[in-house]
Amino acid sequence: MSDSFRSWVSRRGGFFSRAEAKDCGFSDRDIQGAVRSGRWIRLRRGYYAYAEYVAELDPPARHWLLARAVLHRLGERYVAVGVTACIAHGIDTWGADLATVHVARLDHRSSIREAGVAFHDMPVDGGRDVVSVDGVPVIRPARAVWQASCELSTEGAFVCMNSAQHKRCVDEPELYRVGESFERWPGSRTARLAFWLSDSRIETVGESRTYFLCWEFHLPRPQPQFEVYNANGRLIARTDFAWVEARHVAEFDGKVKYLRYLRPGETVSEAIVREKRREDLVRAERFGMSRVVWLDVEGRNRPRTAYALQDSIDQSARLYTRNRTTIVA
Repeated sequence: MSDSFRSWVSRRGGFFSRAEAKDCGFSDRDIQGAVRSGRWIRLRRGYYAYAEYVAELDPPARHWLLARAVLHRLGERYVAVGVTACIAHGIDTWGADLATVHVARLDHRSSIREAGVAFHDMPVDGGRDVVSVDGVPVIRPARAVWQASCELSTEGAFVCMNSAQHKRCVDEPELYRVGESFERWPGSRTARLAFWLSDSRIETVGESRTYFLCWEFHLPRPQPQFEVYNANGRLIARTDFAWVEARHVAEFDGKVKYLRYLRPGETVSEAIVREKRREDLVRAERFGMSRVVWLDVEGRNRPRTAYALQDSIDQSARLYTRNRTTIVA
């Protein structure tokens, strides 16, 4: 019974209700024992998942698992919106409370109140505004991004706007058009600023936060995804950022980056060595290079990181260009 039930849960998407477990032969005592032993975890009241499955999920995937359980409980009259909808569409978020699931009611009637669920009073056209993701009704990407951005910090909204465009969930004209309907929303000024700063070439959360740091501390605006060629015209590197006039480039280094670009049979250590060789080739073309990591873009480290970047940009300008004047924004 346990193996067949587990297979069904896996096919279903990872969660199950107490009622479903009891229908499959588990008693209240069995359920309590599974939770106490750590084999099952309680997602919310009356809903569970296998602990081994949840342990393999990253925070956004855990949020989506929780959201599906919430929407299963609420029924077909509800739709995922805001941050929850962004995660459903694969759009990156930063600084969002992933313990809270965001939903709206399709029939606009008053909603019940539940801990861990934010009920939004907003007009939703079930035919025009809603799509299905994993069998769950979800508001379309453009509306999800704007609603989330109105509730996030400017930096969080910037991450969201960049990711949605880079992953082609939505393009800039559609974002602009949908944004007009959010003009009077609380937080819309933050969202509009993030939209005007956004750039579809920025690929990751780390890159978005690095770019935002440059804007926040008035550094020169970098060019995302800059390609470096050698004297023979061969492409030797595509860097995250470049200050072309100063002949300086920068890379955001995160664990995900190395895992994403691992070659078949290659270890992370081998990928790091290959990355070092790539850096040597870039420097050989008379470019300075900076590397930014997660710690550099956090809290009190941000001013120091901005100062170090500006100093490195100025140094590259002195070393690799004829003009010794400091590059300014």
